[in-house]
Amino acid sequence: MYRETWEGFYSSKGFFVEDATNEKNSQEEVAKSMEQKREEVTENVRRNAQFIQEESEKIRKEVRERTGINSTEDLKRVAADMMRLASECVKEFMAGYRKGRDDEVEKMLTQYFQGLEEQANKPKRRKPKRRVLKKS
Repeated sequence: MYRETWEGFYSSKGFFVEDATNEKNSQEEVAKSMEQKREEVTENVRRNAQFIQEESEKIRKEVRERTGINSTEDLKRVAADMMRLASECVKEFMAGYRKGRDDEVEKMLTQYFQGLEEQANKPKRRKPKRRVLKKS
C-alpha cells in the first residue's frame, strides 16, 4: 500500500517523478523534434540529388572528351576492340605456356633421366657362381 502512494514512481523514465503536465509537454517536444529531423533529412536528400545531377553531367562530359565515346555504338565498338585484345593476350599466353611446358618435359626426359638411361643400358656382369663343396 505504501508503494501505491508514490504517484508516477512506476511510470517515470528515470529517478525523477514526472507529473501529467510534464509528460504532455515532453510528447509535444518529441513531436517537434521529429518534425524538425524529417525536414532536415528532406533538405539533405534534395541537396544530394542536386549534387549528383550536377556532378554526373560533369563526369559524362569529361568521359566523352577523354575517350571519344559519344554514343552506344561507340561504346560497343570500344568493347569489341577490348574483347579482341583480351583474346589475343590469352592466345599468346597459352602459346608461351605450351612451349615452356613442352621444353621442360623434353629437358626432363633428356637431362634428368640421362644417368638412369645410361645405367640401364650398361651390360651387367654376373658374378661367377661359387662351388660349394660338401665335407664328409
